[in-house]
Amino acid sequence: MGATHNVKRYGEVWPEFRIRLGLEILDKLRDKVIISGGWAWHFMSETGHTEYKHAHDHKDIDVFVKKENVADVVIILQKEGFQKVWTRYDHLPS
Repeated sequence: MGATHNVKRYGEVWPEFRIRLGLEILDKLRDKVIISGGWAWHFMSETGHTEYKHAHDHKDIDVFVKKENVADVVIILQKEGFQKVWTRYDHLPS
């Protein structure tokens, strides 16, 4: 289960430009990744729904990439100006 709703954010909506920019990069990755988190909820919701901040996290895009698609995804992301940021999870075998 995801995190509980942030009651302090009730009524706040995600700016449309955040949604649009996320959708633009996801469109380029659509055949290479599986999405998770708030963006997965976005695609499972009805078209034109309101994205409330208390319910969905659109600060990042959580993706799962099959091993055979990793190189392609990295190339696409680098072309879009993304850079590698090392995290504490990089040593894990997944």
